[in-house]
Amino acid sequence: MVDAIAVFTSYMFIGGGLEVAFVYAQRLYEIYRLKRVQGISYLFLLMDGAGAIFSVVSLAFAKGELDRLAVACYVGVLFFEILILVLALVLNPIARRRRLAEGTEDGERDTETVVETETSFDAHAKGQEGEEGQLSGSGQGSVDAEETDRRTRRRGPPLDFRQRDAPRRAPADAPRGAFAGHLKVAESVVDAALDGDSWAWKRSPDARYTARRGVSGQRFPGLNLPPSPRQARRAGKVAESEQDEAPLLPWEEPFQETELEPGHFVEARRNETVTHGLLIRLDVTNGRPSAWLINNLGDITFVSVSDVLFSFPLVPPSQVHGDLLKAVDDLRLAPDLSVSFAASSADLYDPESDPYLHTKLAQAQPLRALGIAREDALRRVTKLAGEKGLYERVRARDEREWGETTIGDVARFLTGEEMPDAMTMLATLDYLLGHPAEYVAGEAATFRTTGSIRVRPQRDVVVLETVADWLGRDAVEFKSFALKAQALMDISRTRSSTPTSDLPAPLHAPRELRFTSTDRTILTLLVDSLRPTRNITRDPYQALASIVLKRVDPHADINLTFRAGVFAFLQDIGVFAPWETLIPLSVDLHLSRDSEYTESNLLGARALAASARTTRSASVPTPMGPEDVYLVDPLESQRHDFGSLPVYVIDDASASELDDGISIEPALPDGSVWVHAHIADPTSLLPPTHRLSTMAYERHTTSYFPERIWPMLPHALSTERFSLGAAVRGGKSGVQNSMTFSARVRPDGTWEEYEVRAGLVRNVKVLRYDDVDRALGSPPIVRTSPLLDPPELVAPRPVPGEALDDLERLRSIGEAMMANRVEKGVIQWNTERPTVTVSPKGLALNRSPVTEDHASTFWDGRPIVSITPSTNPFGSPARSTVSSIMVLAGQVAARMCAERGIPAPFRGSSAPLVQSPADLDELLALRNPVTGEVDPVEVVRRKIAFQAGTMGVTPLPHVLAGCPDGYGRVTSPLRRYTDMVFHWQLKAHLLGARLPFSADQLAAELPRWRRLDATSRRAGNMAARYWTARELARRFEADRDDKYSNLELRVASDWGWSASAGAGSVSAMATVPALGGLEVRLQRIDTGKAANARLGETLMGRLNNILLSANPTIEFVEA
Repeated sequence: MVDAIAVFTSYMFIGGGLEVAFVYAQRLYEIYRLKRVQGISYLFLLMDGAGAIFSVVSLAFAKGELDRLAVACYVGVLFFEILILVLALVLNPIARRRRLAEGTEDGERDTETVVETETSFDAHAKGQEGEEGQLSGSGQGSVDAEETDRRTRRRGPPLDFRQRDAPRRAPADAPRGAFAGHLKVAESVVDAALDGDSWAWKRSPDARYTARRGVSGQRFPGLNLPPSPRQARRAGKVAESEQDEAPLLPWEEPFQETELEPGHFVEARRNETVTHGLLIRLDVTNGRPSAWLINNLGDITFVSVSDVLFSFPLVPPSQVHGDLLKAVDDLRLAPDLSVSFAASSADLYDPESDPYLHTKLAQAQPLRALGIAREDALRRVTKLAGEKGLYERVRARDEREWGETTIGDVARFLTGEEMPDAMTMLATLDYLLGHPAEYVAGEAATFRTTGSIRVRPQRDVVVLETVADWLGRDAVEFKSFALKAQALMDISRTRSSTPTSDLPAPLHAPRELRFTSTDRTILTLLVDSLRPTRNITRDPYQALASIVLKRVDPHADINLTFRAGVFAFLQDIGVFAPWETLIPLSVDLHLSRDSEYTESNLLGARALAASARTTRSASVPTPMGPEDVYLVDPLESQRHDFGSLPVYVIDDASASELDDGISIEPALPDGSVWVHAHIADPTSLLPPTHRLSTMAYERHTTSYFPERIWPMLPHALSTERFSLGAAVRGGKSGVQNSMTFSARVRPDGTWEEYEVRAGLVRNVKVLRYDDVDRALGSPPIVRTSPLLDPPELVAPRPVPGEALDDLERLRSIGEAMMANRVEKGVIQWNTERPTVTVSPKGLALNRSPVTEDHASTFWDGRPIVSITPSTNPFGSPARSTVSSIMVLAGQVAARMCAERGIPAPFRGSSAPLVQSPADLDELLALRNPVTGEVDPVEVVRRKIAFQAGTMGVTPLPHVLAGCPDGYGRVTSPLRRYTDMVFHWQLKAHLLGARLPFSADQLAAELPRWRRLDATSRRAGNMAARYWTARELARRFEADRDDKYSNLELRVASDWGWSASAGAGSVSAMATVPALGGLEVRLQRIDTGKAANARLGETLMGRLNNILLSANPTIEFVEA
């Protein structure tokens, strides 16, 4: 029996060997015929060869007699596979070069293959035989009649792809579900071949264009894509005289920025997710402009307009199919769940029951052709960027400075074309955002119009490359840093974290733990990783920083908010103080980390010393240098002395930079009165050329954070010299310069006559808002909450009796002007949020051990953080009065500039975006008739979106402020650089001198100023929210009882799909009255209850989690 089995086994091996020999012989003949190895898998050959080797080895070490026949079979397999591998490595490159040299002919053969495949799928889908005819339409310009006849004789006539949109019917004997499944698989194969086939890279760009246009260009009617002009010229099908007249595809047109409208191709990016498609409809979601798109797969989704980076016209608006608008309406009107949930949940979508399926696929067709052209354009741009050394050309010359460029500038540099086409611009955007280690997108609010790109400093790029190399080879430089960091963390754990009102005590690390130059390279990478940037591309720092932290501390918690983890680590090793935050590290804010003896303070002291030594005969140097001040006030001879007229400077008790004061003259016979806005005048000392002016330009504005104030101008100037009231502080009597904006206001709040003058004020009275409100019979309302700290009560000060009459008249005039602006459509709302304070303020910052040889610093004690309810500014007559007169000053400045042709940085705003005029009329009717205030929930409910403010060098309508004739900010030159620019322009005009800034110079700066306005505003809000969340998290961890488990929440947005909470979860923004109106994210897992609390309604919730980051998330769940 055993012998029989052995004989049988031997015959089996012989048969198997013959079969293997036959298979390999057939394979070798195919290689000989094709002159290349086709359909090879290198991975399979390597694995099969390795298996043969292991089999031979195992036979060699097996007990008993060696099975020579088996060894021969395995050795034969190994021999043939090595032979095929060698042939592939030798013949395939030769064949590839031969096919590339053949060019168009090869492309036509590939086209034939794809078209034949597509035809067979269509024939199966329609359940019908091929019919007489030929491919027709402009999309088939590269396939002539002779070629079509040849193909027809070989495989039968092709189908007319224009029938693709006809309703598909399954064969009569095929079950509907089975047929639909096979059809879906078939279509996915074809679509994969069209959009990302494995052979596409072997073909020339024109051949690839031909193949995909030949198939997809006729799949749906109405596209009619012409042949590629480059391919048509190569094939000789377009005469030289007609080449210039060849029709251009939409993306081959010269790119020009236009307003978004249906029919545009749109690309949006958010959270590293790229969404692109054809714009179907503009909409409003949660009070913000949004856009509905259809992508190349026929899926409908929506994006925020603020996330749109690029757009250009793809099809005329009239070609956006009406059925798509119906599909959007179906999603928009989905009950209880927001459109994002309805559009994003795959389990809610059934393609077989979608009545708009074929319309969607047809409308998405142009996106397929665009995708092919985009691949080719990106390859071309990538090649040009490498050849021309793009990064070296656009980076800043200083290796530590950020550079700036635009997509348009880069595209023009790479192509040499004055007006690059839309596809080149899009490919340039793809290239730049695809290299995040070198390029970062600019401000979101203005990116689509400016295309601003920030170029990383050369030093940052070198640091990234250096640390990546060290980590990759586990270099000794990193091991030394890790040991030092662990020792510093041990010191940090011994420090006290008890809140104290006293100044914390510092402790410096021992000298042996100071960082070396290689340590500082790693620290530099970690600090650089903290810069808040737009999260639209892969962050080049995230992986490296996370690896550093994990190797130093294997238990480090690195999650989605890796910056918070990195920042906590740097605090633990003494690089940052415990009270520092992430927000000031923004690259746009230019906030110094030095001590109070900064360059700014030194320059301020020198400027004051120079002005104190000035004599009447002093002359002004021409031209003025970077430290030259006005030794004599240029407007001294023109200043109007307001004498004893009381000037009321009204502000918060904590304010130190007092920019503005107001005054009123006795009434004239017709009832009108002259009202004056007196503004601090730092430009009477500082020319535009002074170094302090340059620093103000860089900082743009004073930054107010709970823990610290970073002044735009040094304290010696902004508080001690030019702050209104500084001359009379401490009982002194003195005179101060001002820029005064005056208007003769009628009792109804209107005005015509105005004056702008340099002034002198002598009788300045500094008052506080709360004191003035009490004097006017409206004492401040003190709000309390058991979960918040009680407001700090400031002892009231009496308002002088002689000032009451002036204050009453100013209040009356302010209310009349406000009522006049309300009639012109002003809309205001108060986003209530708690007030957070950190005490003591202005705590010292650690001297940086990153850039200098300083020891790490640790601290005993932490500042006290208070969270108190906020006050409604519209309920304060003092605040409303001052605000109305400051708006009047801005209107007066704009009127003067408009009449006299003075360019300046004017502000404006457009009418809100509405679904229908009736929605806006309803909202206007809901306003407070005195203040124009409206509930922000009503804005969201009516899907009204207020557009971002604009700027111009000539006066613009400011709809939101009720200033149709223009408005300019002129009232805060101590804390806003653009206000200083406005003053310099006005003063030059009053002197009859040349304006320091031309209209062109100002226009060039407007995008940057708009970006920095948004950055500063967002940073202040983020800092307040960070400290609120940080303190709330501390209290929540220390007191996990029922205090935060059953709180009333008011839904403040539509419900939307929540990716962070898992499938089937929805979320909405909500406010918590018990926490001072704090805005939180409300998660709901049970979507069936969504109807119980819609927008503006209340429900009960509990605090679930606080995720600290630069923009922390405070999460509640339904109780």
